[in-house]
Amino acid sequence: MRAFFDRSEPRLVLDGEHPLWDEALAAVNRDLAATLPDQRPLRLIAYPECEDLDEVYVALSNGEAHGSPLTPVRSAVEALMAVADAAQDTVTERLWRAWPVCTVHDLGMHPRDVDGRPSWWCAGGARRGDPAHIRAAIGELDAVRRTPAPTASAASPADASGAGPQVFATSAVPLRVLPADPDEGRRRLLQLQVSARSVLGALTLH
Repeated sequence: MRAFFDRSEPRLVLDGEHPLWDEALAAVNRDLAATLPDQRPLRLIAYPECEDLDEVYVALSNGEAHGSPLTPVRSAVEALMAVADAAQDTVTERLWRAWPVCTVHDLGMHPRDVDGRPSWWCAGGARRGDPAHIRAAIGELDAVRRTPAPTASAASPADASGAGPQVFATSAVPLRVLPADPDEGRRRLLQLQVSARSVLGALTLH
């Protein structure tokens, strides 16, 4: 449990006390379940600060928290950014691991407001042509991680379109398959924000 000297024990924040934070935490917990399925959902805990004021923290299921308390917000976007940031602090410091991690670059991501849409941002790779990118909206990492892996046929543009190698053999005009540009393929993959394990990603990369 987080140590607060000369303070009473925390209490669980009840559903409905802070609707904006409740909604935001539900989205963040979807990402936690998608990336760390063995972890129980995060929760809100409160320490009494004065007679009518509590300090609210994002905590692990066992009540352990880290970082600063949540500050009052005026919108769902502000709430989601604040809760995601606090959740990242708690998970990273209490579990001693980067979270969440970009599955493309194996780097820890950070909350970022993109035109009013709170998202997980990755700094990208160190090589040229591997820029920073938005991996997914906060609350939607499950959709990214569940992208199906391509089959052998899906990885081939000719096979994926329903036209097998026999098309080249029977064509009335000469055909030549050009090699893919790997740098351009990776750049397009990041633009589309899809995994290379998906059908669309395999076609884009190869």
